[in-house]
Amino acid sequence: MNYGVGSFGILLIVRLASTLVWVGIPVLLVGALILWTTRKRRDTPDGNAKRTRRSRLAGLGLGALGGAITVWLAPMWLAPIVVAVGYLTGVRNGELEDRPAQTDAVRVASLQPRTARHYLPLWTVVVSIVAAVLTISAPIVVATVPPASYGPYHPFPDATWITLPGHQDAWPSPVSWIPLVVAAAGALVAGALLIRRVLRLPAASLAESARRNAARTIAGTVVGVELLALGTQVLFTADGIAVPDVIGGLDYTISRWLIWSGLALVVAGIVVWCVLAWWRRGPAGPTTTVAVSGTQT
Repeated sequence: MNYGVGSFGILLIVRLASTLVWVGIPVLLVGALILWTTRKRRDTPDGNAKRTRRSRLAGLGLGALGGAITVWLAPMWLAPIVVAVGYLTGVRNGELEDRPAQTDAVRVASLQPRTARHYLPLWTVVVSIVAAVLTISAPIVVATVPPASYGPYHPFPDATWITLPGHQDAWPSPVSWIPLVVAAAGALVAGALLIRRVLRLPAASLAESARRNAARTIAGTVVGVELLALGTQVLFTADGIAVPDVIGGLDYTISRWLIWSGLALVVAGIVVWCVLAWWRRGPAGPTTTVAVSGTQT
């Protein structure tokens, strides 16, 4: 029997399954949402729908390719974050291009400058900042607390002659949490830069409905990345206080609570990403706005 071929086959199956979970699920959910919300309608034609669908699907495809490579060459839990990066790249290159003004555009005056609060739900800003702070500070906080440890124990209460050795748990290594810290900080910076571009693009380049759609999907993607990073960080932290169920105690209770909380945060990140990526139709053409009294166009 060729054990080398058998081991490679098992590894291949595991990697393919991991790719399906970490990359396939977010790509399928977000991709299906893009296709559904930008589908062609006879009653409400929208010139932005085709461009939005093309750019977002291209970015999602780029992210899927990067996520699949990540599963094979890097920690697989980073794959959904790589997918989100590719998706935001598509939004940036397709929806936030600085297009030349139309010669026949109708010009109207606006006295109200654009601010982020007009385009972003307040809760997305709060959740993004809080999740990023927790992700970045969690390794520092847990390092001050000793991990769990336990001595020899009986895995089966009725079989006291079976004894397993004790174990000293350990907190996640820097190899595990440093990429998450970088992802959390990078998502905040990238989101702020993209939102700034959304606000600064002139009305001739970006219609108001497209501006709101872009701001909403950027905010949703950033929140999704922050929750994914925080959830993964929580799951890593649970390993530091993991004890067998027969031992129980406070460590066991906290570790189980952390596991379920981490999984809930990961699911919530994908859900928020999908919900805020919902594309809403608006007027087909942009309305050019000129500055009055020094306001932004």
